[in-house]
Amino acid sequence: MSTIPSGNELGRELPKPFLEFLPAPREATLTAIDEMADSLSSVDTRVVTVSTDFIEAPSVDLAVKLLLAQLDGRRSFIKRFSRIPQPDPRHGESEFRLWKYGFFKFRRAVPRPSNRVLKTVASLADRPWDFEGNWHHAGEVAREMKLGQVPSVLAAMVYPPPIRNDSKACQWLQRVQIAAAQLATHIEVNAQIPASNSKVFQLIGGPLDWVVDAALIASVQRSNSEANVDTALGLTQRIRNLLSRIPTEGYWNCRETGIQMGLLIKDSDDAFQEFLQSQSERSS
Repeated sequence: MSTIPSGNELGRELPKPFLEFLPAPREATLTAIDEMADSLSSVDTRVVTVSTDFIEAPSVDLAVKLLLAQLDGRRSFIKRFSRIPQPDPRHGESEFRLWKYGFFKFRRAVPRPSNRVLKTVASLADRPWDFEGNWHHAGEVAREMKLGQVPSVLAAMVYPPPIRNDSKACQWLQRVQIAAAQLATHIEVNAQIPASNSKVFQLIGGPLDWVVDAALIASVQRSNSEANVDTALGLTQRIRNLLSRIPTEGYWNCRETGIQMGLLIKDSDDAFQEFLQSQSERSS
């Protein structure tokens, strides 16, 4: 029996994360870019450089590049970091990955999807945030798609389509990644691919990145819609593994996502709920 977060703090009912709003990432680079926002618009700076204490998720840099392209497309971005925390966030246990890592840099591990796929994902991402509504709408779109398109759909997570409607870059990238994960999940379900063989499930076990957050959201939605104990059990184990390998140093958005989404799994047991509670207390 899962415990859905109440959002009840300081004596008042607050909006519930993910169910009622999509929490924004809080990496150090994004904070630095926000502080530079006014000067970036008014100063002719050709190179934007940010230094951080720890390595961050690749999607952070991708969001910054989207932002710079949105401004005028003339600036390049350089990112430096001092340390790699342990466990190493670049490592993972899954075979299917969207990112490949060198020591200092990362690169995409998949080819660019077709413009048609990017347009489809963009149309889903452009909808207002609605936890259940977005999931069901992705299911309607997935009826027209084939299993062989799953890798291309997931590739949109690292080749995001152009920003629509003046959305903020990080919010747009989040929505694109979640929309792609939801769409790919529905395609796999329609093709009767078991959760254990799902490429979306596999992303949860990969290098730490925002794509993990997106995969968590879509996988929990799949688990709850199927009401299958085996699917829920496999997912809870993946979340356990994920939370156990997130470094305590630096900021990793998937910690909060793993805890909050784990609490929403309908068929999880008391031991898993207690584990999530301990993880929440540890990170607070």
